Amino acid sequence: MRTAFELLPSDAHGKDAILREAEERFRLFYGVVENILSAKEEEERVRQAANRRNSPYSEWGTGPPLLIIVVCFCVLTINYGGWRRSTGTIVPPPVLQNKKKKERKNGNQQISIPDPSFIDDEVKMLGSWFGMSNICVFPTKMSALSDNKNSSGDDKTERNIIHLKLKTMLFDPKVRQLVNESSGVFQELQTNVDDPTKSTDALYYSRKYRAILSTCILAIDRSNPDKTNETYNQYKMLLHNLQLIWHLCEVLYLVTVPGDTILNNLLDWIKIHYENAENQASVITENKIAYLTDEHIEEKFTFYWDTVIGLVLQGNIDTTRMLLSNHSQSDTEPFIHAIKILKSMPTYSIYGGLPIAEYTSRFKGWQSSAKAKLECGVFLSDSNLNNVMKIICGDPDATNLIRSHCSTWFQFLVAQLIYTDPTVKKHSLSLYAHRSVSKYYEESEYNHMDTLALDLFDGDLEGFVKKLKSYPDSGWSSTHLTNLLHLCDKIEPEFEISEAVEYKNPNEQYLLDYGTFLMTHHSLWQAGVTYLDYCSAGKGYLSVLLSKLEITSDLRVSKILHYATARRLHNVVSSVCKVKGMLSLQKSRIGEALCWAIRGQDSAFATHLGDLYLKEYVKSRCFANPDILDNLGSIVVTCDRFMFIGKYIQFLKLALDKKLNEAALLYIELLRSNICPEYFRLTLLMDVLMFIDDSKECYFNITDISLITMRLDDAIMESNEDSETSDQFLLSQVIITLSDLECDYLNAQECCNRLNFWVRPRIVAQTIIVIGFLTDYNWWMSLVNVPAAAWIIYEFVTIPRGNTGLFDPTEIHHRGQLKKHMRNFVIFTGWYLITFFFYLYFMILAILKGNPLETEAPQHVNRF
Repeated sequence: MRTAFELLPSDAHGKDAILREAEERFRLFYGVVENILSAKEEEERVRQAANRRNSPYSEWGTGPPLLIIVVCFCVLTINYGGWRRSTGTIVPPPVLQNKKKKERKNGNQQISIPDPSFIDDEVKMLGSWFGMSNICVFPTKMSALSDNKNSSGDDKTERNIIHLKLKTMLFDPKVRQLVNESSGVFQELQTNVDDPTKSTDALYYSRKYRAILSTCILAIDRSNPDKTNETYNQYKMLLHNLQLIWHLCEVLYLVTVPGDTILNNLLDWIKIHYENAENQASVITENKIAYLTDEHIEEKFTFYWDTVIGLVLQGNIDTTRMLLSNHSQSDTEPFIHAIKILKSMPTYSIYGGLPIAEYTSRFKGWQSSAKAKLECGVFLSDSNLNNVMKIICGDPDATNLIRSHCSTWFQFLVAQLIYTDPTVKKHSLSLYAHRSVSKYYEESEYNHMDTLALDLFDGDLEGFVKKLKSYPDSGWSSTHLTNLLHLCDKIEPEFEISEAVEYKNPNEQYLLDYGTFLMTHHSLWQAGVTYLDYCSAGKGYLSVLLSKLEITSDLRVSKILHYATARRLHNVVSSVCKVKGMLSLQKSRIGEALCWAIRGQDSAFATHLGDLYLKEYVKSRCFANPDILDNLGSIVVTCDRFMFIGKYIQFLKLALDKKLNEAALLYIELLRSNICPEYFRLTLLMDVLMFIDDSKECYFNITDISLITMRLDDAIMESNEDSETSDQFLLSQVIITLSDLECDYLNAQECCNRLNFWVRPRIVAQTIIVIGFLTDYNWWMSLVNVPAAAWIIYEFVTIPRGNTGLFDPTEIHHRGQLKKHMRNFVIFTGWYLITFFFYLYFMILAILKGNPLETEAPQHVNRF
């Protein structure tokens, strides 16, 4: 029975072309993924920046509209070692090949993805990232890109979106247990390695991995009893070959053999994986009818001699003697001699027994005795028995016979060693392996399994690990076997895999690749987390991948948050909680959204929710979800809005309980902290009325009253024209009441700020008066106003350096500054009062008789 690897073309160039094509397709596929992912991330950053300029929450979760119906689902796989061959070749974006058919030099065809939209050379295939493991490609006319940006979106032309997805056997339900169970073994192994009190037996864990493979093969057999499902047949073949090569690696590198004699372990390896001869022997020995009748057993079972030769080639001498004893001519001389020779065959045991030199001497003597009888023609009466004795005697003429009964060169290698070099050392296997494989193939015809086995026999573990990576099991074998060899120091900690690979440690690189691959599955992503945990760069990978997992249920959210919290991935917790919070907010569940914001410690989102609570309070004068607001937790530390809400609720409770002294202290703290949002400032200031309405007691001192007055002035100045008239009236009443309580006292800082505000307007106004009279040629009035303007400008120019203005709060009470300013203001007030009546008088005359300033008459003006 030939394996799938033997079904490859016999042409050397054809096999090389298949391998190159496999590597090229994987490289191109992941190149497409990398390029599209980079473009998608850049597009997402631009979109988020645009959303932040508008509103950070109004367009949460929006995406491009769905314009097209999916009409094709293409599976990219490779027909190498059991993989399906794809009919199309993927080319990196922005352009995918869209030619009809093109013959390559190596005979393979390149066929484009069929799409009726490709009617113009300007139509190209663009792509975008879809989820975590898919690529969406779609036809686009390049010349129309600029026109589409300005279009209104009314294009009704149908388009096709093609989903490209890599198919793997690990995601099949029957094979999925391989991932889950091996993940547990891997985690146990890593835990024991990190614990110095526990021993790590690499052979024990290797056998555990092989047991998992055997269990998975049995599960596939149970689900496909009639062997009609070709996919499962393919999966079984892949797993069987993987188990074969894994066991060989275990025998050669993990099993410790005294004296380095390896043949007995190789015999066990062959017997486990090529058990056809033993199964046929069991059928023959368990059939009792042939023994109770005169029917010859060799005639009843046509495969009798094939079974005997198969047992001899596997070194199963006892069962061979039993079958020969059941032969119809077992009492004849040839059979008696053959049975005696087999019974006297010396055996070598690595645990005690004869030394190697003595065993070798006895084995050669035994074989010489058997050769002597063979050359004397003792066994010529039965050709089949004679062939068996030729094999036992190590006759070179039996090479072709052995080859005809061995389906692979692995069996041939071990069968040759049994009767030619039974004490072979491990370092000599390389020569025998190359001689054996040359009996079957030319060097250019080696398949993947051949090269893997030869690397193991040659002792090239680095080459073996590199080639195992391309085995079509999505990295399962390379990840676990490389990790096992790495932990038992069978491979170097670092060797160069590829110039393009960032991490030179193959163990870590394979763990990253395999863990990332598992994260793309909807249920196996938890196993992927296990592998990424044991990589130095795994935390960064988890930070990205966990936040990209699709949120399908509350159970999945809980699991994601559990993994993220345990690994201190606070950005993932915040991202997932924000998504759930926005979903709750869209359903008008503001309390649930607040719970997610508290859990995610998202201060920005919490501030948005706090604004909603405060605005609702302004309208209804009550807070929603009071039980949640009473237990905000640590969110009050990171979010100023909820710190204010918590203090404000405490203030309302104190006021409701008539604890006005404590409430007044807390009220002043709220005003002084300046954390109250602008839209809530008037509401907060209105609460001062509860301290002054119908109350004869004053709960505030002069400093507190000054602070409240200052906040009221600020609120009035910031209030817009749309303010309600009732609010303005209440503000006026509050100002009058507080002015009475203030007893005509004013803060020096506020006083100076108010006075300094009017210094420049006074200079400008006085200068305008002088210029106005000059332009009207009223020289006397200009000269009268010049001193006042000069004095004001002089005061402004001579302000000492370091003062805040003409009126400085630090000096206004010193050296008579306050009296001096009061005197100046009294003088100016009198001056302006006198000039005001003069200007009023001249205005009345101008209205009655014209402008008296432009004529020499009337006489009363001249007399003035």
